[in-house]
Parts: sequence; C-alpha cells; structure tokens
Amino acid sequence: MKKLLLLLAIIPLALISAGCSNEPVSPLPEGEQTVTGVLELTELSFVRRGTHMLYMDGVPVYYVESKVVNLSAHEGKSVELIGTLERNTNVNDTPVLVVTSLKSNKEKMVEWKVPGSKIKFAVPSEIHGVRSSSELHFFVGESSKPVLTVYSQKDSPLPKGIGITVDGEQAVRVINEELNAESVYIGDNKSYVVFMFTPREDSDLLELRSIWLSLLRSIELSGVINNIPDPGLTGTGSVIPCGGLAGVLCPAGYYCEVTDITEGYGRCRVMR
Repeated sequence: MKKLLLLLAIIPLALISAGCSNEPVSPLPEGEQTVTGVLELTELSFVRRGTHMLYMDGVPVYYVESKVVNLSAHEGKSVELIGTLERNTNVNDTPVLVVTSLKSNKEKMVEWKVPGSKIKFAVPSEIHGVRSSSELHFFVGESSKPVLTVYSQKDSPLPKGIGITVDGEQAVRVINEELNAESVYIGDNKSYVVFMFTPREDSDLLELRSIWLSLLRSIELSGVINNIPDPGLTGTGSVIPCGGLAGVLCPAGYYCEVTDITEGYGRCRVMR
C-alpha cells in the first residue's frame, strides 16, 4: 500500500517536470518581412522545411523556400527577400522565410581577360586587380595577399583533381587544405589557365566564396578547345547524379560532389 501511494505521488511530479522542460518559443515577427543576405543551397530533408539558407554576415539566419520564385538562380548571391516567416516542422528549429519576391543585389562587375588567352571573366568592382605581363592578382581591402591569382601555364602536366564543368567545358578542380587554397585548371597538357583562390582564414569566407563561385560562373571560354577527360567517371565513388534544381540527395554513406558550377549538380561520392 505504501509503495502504491509513493508511486501515485511520483507520477504527477514527473508529468509536471516533463511539462516544464519545454521552453517557451519566442513569437515570430508578423506580416511581410524584408531581409537581405547571401542565399545558399541547403540539404533537402523529409522532416524539415526549407530548400535554401539565408546567411547574414556569415551566420545562418533563416531557412528559405518559395513556390513562386526560382531560388536556385540566385544561389551564392547577395539578395533582398520579401516574404513571411513561419515555424519549421520542429518549432524549435530555425524558422522558414516563405518568399514571395526576390531582388538580386547586383554589384558592378568588371570584366577581365586572361593574359595570353581569349578567356574572359568578371569580378566585383571592389576587388582590386593588378596585371603583370603574365598574371593577374586580385586583392580585397587593404590585404597585401591576393585572394585570387590567374595565370597561364604551358607544356606542363595537369594535376589530378575533381572534374567540373566551366562554361560547358571540362575543367579540373584541386583543393589544397594545408594552404587553404582551391584552384581550377582550364585547358589541356599543352596549355591551360589556372584560377587560384586563396582566402585568408580570418576573412569572411562565406562572402569570398560567393565571389569565387560567381567568378567561375562568369567565365567565357570564347571557343577554347578543352581535352580534359572527365575524372568523375573513374576511380573510387559513383556516377549517381545529385544536386541540381531538384536538389537530389545521395544515399547514406555518400556526399554530393558538385561538378557543374553553373547548374549546381554533381555525382555522389563515398564518404571516407
């Protein structure tokens, strides 16, 4: 009898404790909202809303979705979004901005031509460029270290890397984690052009990466013939397509390695 009374006394306390563990959720701003930030694709989920994420000063602020605006066309760009805020599937998760209209914050772009080549590309006007006889160097702010270097190379074997598509042609992307550098090689073993991205670790990496991806999308090869084989069809990994406008996900144990900068699609690779 004493055990039964003790149990009956414990159950209400447990229920009260469980009820108190749920912290109150802050109310969302009501009505139409206008927010500005960098729009990036996020992994699709069957249990969470949002196809994209909006970043402000490098910090993720809102998941974003829309049935009337093509968000994929503005990935990696600074945008002004107008819409309403709604709870995510889990009320404690980051809210969702349901976009009704979008305005791209277009920066003034300056076109450059690679020395000794017909290849053209564009960078924002605030990126300061310096041209030498054979190279281009680009700087951000007062930094003395270039964030981007562009140069031509002849009669030298191409490095092994990840196959990507630039302006409809095959290129090779090489990542050097030790030097915090990323390079894209366009051409073949006889002659190629190198775009080398070297951001400083203390800089706004999200903003610089947005500039880097925008630059790669702007490249015009002007009929340059490219004989680079597609390394994505050989070696460890898979030829399962992923990404793209539909945001196709990879199966468990794989990740999506983007190979087409413009369309945002790639191939599923085995996680190591």
